[in-house]
Formats: sequence, structure tokens, C-alpha cells
Amino acid sequence: MSPASEWDMGIGGLIAGGSRLHVYSSHATGEVRGGSSLIGGLVGYLSGYLNPGNYHELGSTIQNSYASGKVTGDAGSSEVGGLIGRYDSGSRYMVFSNNFATGDVIGGHKVGGLAGEFINSDFRGIYELLTEPMLAVNLYASGNVTSILQERNNGQYGLGGLIGNLGSGIVLRDSQASGTVRADGPITSLGGLIGMNSPGSFLNNCLANGDVSGPNGTGDPNGR
Repeated sequence: MSPASEWDMGIGGLIAGGSRLHVYSSHATGEVRGGSSLIGGLVGYLSGYLNPGNYHELGSTIQNSYASGKVTGDAGSSEVGGLIGRYDSGSRYMVFSNNFATGDVIGGHKVGGLAGEFINSDFRGIYELLTEPMLAVNLYASGNVTSILQERNNGQYGLGGLIGNLGSGIVLRDSQASGTVRADGPITSLGGLIGMNSPGSFLNNCLANGDVSGPNGTGDPNGR
């Protein structure tokens, strides 16, 4: 069983968190339990922020990796994922491919079977998306995803079978989620694949086939 590690940037089955890290052919099998945020079965948090002007440098990457343990956050937790809690490539040259997670995931909001939140803070507009797209390819999650959020605030409330909150400027391709998605509390955006899909993000050849249910009844397995 892989022990969970922890520091001030997150909790992960293999790596707590960090900046400009490259993770290849790695895995974690142990259960991960955390508190408020940035909780992942493999990695809690990755950031790829670059030095000013180094726009052609590769940001943080995860490739050919997986996690199989259950991931649990508390009722107020955010950015909780079966593989990674929060991924921010920080570069237009992101590499996130051939990764999967199979464990169940429980948290508050921004919760996903693979990633709680998946963004690129370096996104500079639609022209960049058309000429140098930021690709997330061949991702899979099979665990059941549950939100136990009890109180609403002014934050975002994505809950997804694959990704809880997908940011702008990312193309998600050839990916799938098969677990159920269930919200017991005040989640406002949930889907079988993506909970909250920001403007300027695109999906190509993606599939979700798990049941989706929330406070207002049954949702769309295909999500948003």
C-alpha cells in the first residue's frame, strides 16, 4: 500500500504537491484521506508556473500513471480527485495523457473521478487554443464520485465523473468516465464526465455512461 504524504500544498498517495514536476509511469494504491482541499489519489497538487518569457517551456506533466485507492475529503473540501486534486499546467505546452483512476472519490465541491480541478493559468485566448492547443488525452476514471457538501458559499460547485471543474483553453480528447455521480448537498453543476466546463474548453471523442443524480433529480450522464 502506498502511504499518503502531506505538506502545505496538498495530500497525495505518492506526491503531496509541487511546481514544474514531471511524473511518468507512476502509481499509488493506498487510500487517501484529507481535510479541506488539494487531495488526490496520486498527487495532491501540481503547478507549472514558468519564469516570465519562457512560454515554450514545458509545464508540469503526468503521463502513463494511475491511482487505485479511495480518496476522501471532508464536507467542506474542494479540489478532490481520484488521481490529482488540482492540476494547473501553467504552460501552453502541457502533457497530461494516458492516466486513469479507479477508486471512489468523496468530497465537497470541485470533485472528480480523475481530477477535482483541471486548468491552465497560462491560457491567452482563442487564437492560442486554435494554434497551440493544450491537450489532455486518453484519461479514464471508473470510481463513483460523491459530494457531501453541506453549505453553499460563493464558490464554484463542479462535480464530475472525470473532472469536477475544467478550465478554459484545454482540449479533452479520447477520455471516459464510467462511475456514478451523486450530490447529496447543494451542488449546482454536475455531470457524468465534467461537472463545470468553462468557456473556451473543448471535448472530442469523450464518453460518460454512469448514472448522475443530485438534489434536483437525475442529471445527464454526458454532463456538460
